[in-house]
Amino acid sequence: MKYYYLWHGYPPKQAHWGREWRVKFEPPDVEGMVKLRGPKELGDWNRQTEGRCPDASFVVDFTVASGRSWPIFSARMKQFVEGLVPGDLQYLPFRLVNDPDKPKIPARTMYLGNVLTVVDCIDRQRTKVRNDDWTPRPNGMFEVRGPVWLRRSLIADERLFVIGGTPTMVLREDVKELIEAEGFRGVVIVQEMPVTDD
Repeated sequence: MKYYYLWHGYPPKQAHWGREWRVKFEPPDVEGMVKLRGPKELGDWNRQTEGRCPDASFVVDFTVASGRSWPIFSARMKQFVEGLVPGDLQYLPFRLVNDPDKPKIPARTMYLGNVLTVVDCIDRQRTKVRNDDWTPRPNGMFEVRGPVWLRRSLIADERLFVIGGTPTMVLREDVKELIEAEGFRGVVIVQEMPVTDD
């Protein structure tokens, strides 16, 4: 089975190609979001949290939080992914609004994804980190240089997960194909990830 790195972007023919469509969460909301490290559910989420983006009139189904790699889903994509991999994510609703200097449009609900399935599956023999130091930074992340190699034996049957010590969200090949077939806007399957068979 193959595995792929999930990211966000736009098809080349879209007018917004080349722009970052990332949602910004202003304090004090951001301070509460530092708890989003997984694999624990967040129990005290403020459902009135607001996120802003450069142009909320341009609808996407998938993006990330600005300055972080927390996934953000539209209601349509959330429903689809939840059906594919129930229990792998906690979906935290927030109100998406336009930047103040943009034309006012009605706010809509989107969902911040707290990925609950975190798999420690890095092949440390093949993956490079800064100064060969595997000590996590204060945010729990490794300073990876170059591609992250995975060990197949440590992944087991997981279909959607975050690699422990990285912000990387990974899709198994069957999930990747089902998501691609739906044509969600903003979804980019970046590359096949290298895997060690052991």
